[in-house]
Amino acid sequence: MSKLLVISDVHNRTEITDIIESFEPDADRVIYIGDFFDSWGDTPELNAKTAKWLKSKLDKPEKY
Repeated sequence: MSKLLVISDVHNRTEITDIIESFEPDADRVIYIGDFFDSWGDTPELNAKTAKWLKSKLDKPEKY
């Protein structure tokens, strides 16, 4: 049986989601639902950082 980790509404808090993932290292798949951006007061730099983080996840289709 596969173990899924589901995380919702990142809202640019990529460090927190990475910590959550570290608590479940044996998860076979990680599924993100909800918003990645849109955290009131976003800056272009913060959005660029989140987009880079998201791309790194999408580059690993076997896990994400």
